[in-house]
Amino acid sequence: MHPIVTALVNEDYVIEIATGAIVHHSEKLLSSFGPEIKKILQSNDTWQKSAVPIQNPVTLQEKLRLLDQSSDSKMEYFFRIEEELFEVQDVFWKSKDGQYLKGFLFVKDGRTRIEFSGQSLADIIENVPYPYAVFNRELTTVHLTNRLMIDLLQIPLSAFSEGLPLHLFFKDQEVFQAVIDWIFNSPENVTNADVSLFLGEDGPRWYELQLVKIKVDNVPCVSVFLRDIDLLKRTEYELLRKNSALEQVIQVQNAFLLPHKDEKSLDTLMTRMADLSYSSLGFIAKVKREQLNSHYSLRFDAFVQLDAVTPSPADVKAQEKELEEIIQQCVLEKKPTYAFYASKSNREIKSCLVMPVCCDGTLIACVGLANKADMYTKYDEGFLEPIAAVLGNIYKTKEIQREKEFFAENAKEKELIFQRFTESSSDIVFILNEDLQSGFVSNSILKVLGFSAEDKKTLKTMAGLCKEALKEKYRTAENTFRLVRKIKTFDKSFRWLDTSINIIKDKEGRVFKYFGLCRDISLQMESEDVLRSTLKKEKELSELKSQFISLVSHEFKTPLSIMKSSTEIGNLYLENPDTCRPEKMRKQLDKISNEIANLNNLLERLLNSEKLNQGQFPVNKEMIQVGQFIKHFQQQHCIVDYVSLHMQPDVQGVYCHWDITLIEQVLVNLIDNALKYSEKDARPLVEFELDGEVLLVRVTDKGIGIPEEELRNIFEPFTARNV
Repeated sequence: MHPIVTALVNEDYVIEIATGAIVHHSEKLLSSFGPEIKKILQSNDTWQKSAVPIQNPVTLQEKLRLLDQSSDSKMEYFFRIEEELFEVQDVFWKSKDGQYLKGFLFVKDGRTRIEFSGQSLADIIENVPYPYAVFNRELTTVHLTNRLMIDLLQIPLSAFSEGLPLHLFFKDQEVFQAVIDWIFNSPENVTNADVSLFLGEDGPRWYELQLVKIKVDNVPCVSVFLRDIDLLKRTEYELLRKNSALEQVIQVQNAFLLPHKDEKSLDTLMTRMADLSYSSLGFIAKVKREQLNSHYSLRFDAFVQLDAVTPSPADVKAQEKELEEIIQQCVLEKKPTYAFYASKSNREIKSCLVMPVCCDGTLIACVGLANKADMYTKYDEGFLEPIAAVLGNIYKTKEIQREKEFFAENAKEKELIFQRFTESSSDIVFILNEDLQSGFVSNSILKVLGFSAEDKKTLKTMAGLCKEALKEKYRTAENTFRLVRKIKTFDKSFRWLDTSINIIKDKEGRVFKYFGLCRDISLQMESEDVLRSTLKKEKELSELKSQFISLVSHEFKTPLSIMKSSTEIGNLYLENPDTCRPEKMRKQLDKISNEIANLNNLLERLLNSEKLNQGQFPVNKEMIQVGQFIKHFQQQHCIVDYVSLHMQPDVQGVYCHWDITLIEQVLVNLIDNALKYSEKDARPLVEFELDGEVLLVRVTDKGIGIPEEELRNIFEPFTARNV
């Protein structure tokens, strides 16, 4: 279980809200303001009289009003204590039960009074981990000091009795005078300063000096506290040196970015770096790898000497040759390389530090320092690291400038090529800005759509096409989209356009331009329509053939089965003469004859159907008495046992102008379908009746009917449906 803080009990004061009485105050207030504060804290009235408001009145009612707006609040005002003003910050809140007002009083301006007894202070300073001493206000007497301060002084203790001028410890006498002014003239009780003092064995050294005005046994004194910050100050100094080096590097980089760059900037830079690192030589070598071997050729872009005596050309050449060996090692290892040789050696280079310069992961140069009095260390890399970083940018900038010059030389040629392409191409080329409000459209749009390239409607059409194509469903790659659309032309006709859109982005990934190419594919689309129509017809024909084969196979199967059965029965009769009777044989032969007739009629129907589809079927009309036609039809097709016939009396003698073959075929088809799709014992009804001068022939069955959606197909050839 984690501990939870539920109370704060070290408040500076507690006021009972109901009575306004101050029921508690802390001892801290006595040390901060002095014992005179007791008179002010006698009651809430004496508090208010001693308070000098800055903004809000310092009353209990005002504090309660502020607490109605927030759970805790604060005020800033002055306390007047024996003609002395203390600026305070009063932070206050209500107790949990709401009966008390609690608060802290903080002195804002560092004028807190600090008082100790001599004995208590003596006990304290021996445990302070830093040099500490207590002087009288005039700095003539040391009342107390700890061992660390005595060790730091490094002087005989008898010197104190003989007289010890304190100002001699200060390297900067203006700082000492500022200390004296603070003691006698400043109202503040605490001050801090970083000072250089002649203390210890290796003085001067830097110390943080803290002075505090205190009272010891009610006697004004000054406490002196020292903290060694020499390492910190020296580090700051080295950082300033490196910052100076970095500023020089930035100046060189900026110089190379100017249109008229200073070619001597690299020499100036290396001169400064050599000076800051206490070296006598600085150099920058451009590295280029030989194609035929692993050796690298070098070119010194900067080579500066800080020696008082200018070396001879022969000495410089010897230095360069020795440096090449060290640089080759740095290039191979691709890391900072150190070299140090004995001072008695005959080498021109006694010590050296070389750092690689890389651009986009490729080593392109080396920068180095040489001939420092002592060995180079990791610390010296700090002078070369910013140079290495900037040199990469400088060399890259040079490369970019060369590329820009190359592109500038070829810009007009490329523009001319693009212009000729757009003029000669039959495709529409357009380039739109990121807002799709402006851009370029090639003149080929006049030939394709009939619009002028300068027409506002042209740009609007291309922008709309581009906006439609940029939908996610038309994306073909990360920045590529493709859309096929029918577009209305100037003469109100339509053209099919195959549009490809490429999004052009800048280096930051923002959309810069839209490049589009529209190809007229109207002929292709028309050819595809014709092809689709042809394929559809071929498919329908194939389906018709399949239905025809299925239907004909079924229609032929039944007569053939009957003929086969009758033939087999006839053979049995012939094999058994005792059972063979003429009437039985005749019956089987009649069946065969009838089925041959049915097959003949079926073939005739198929031929007639094909002739009818081709518009070649002959129609032979003649006057026929309806009664005789019905009698002939019943005898010919033996329908008496299967069909119910109903005929009005006055229909018998009616004459009709018919093609008897066609009418007979129609009736056979209707009755055949009625029998096929009716229940087993159901008898279709065939009715003949007169309606004025029109003879109606109606065939009614008791089948399952024809679905409404299939009615439109009942006259299609070879279409079987549930009739």
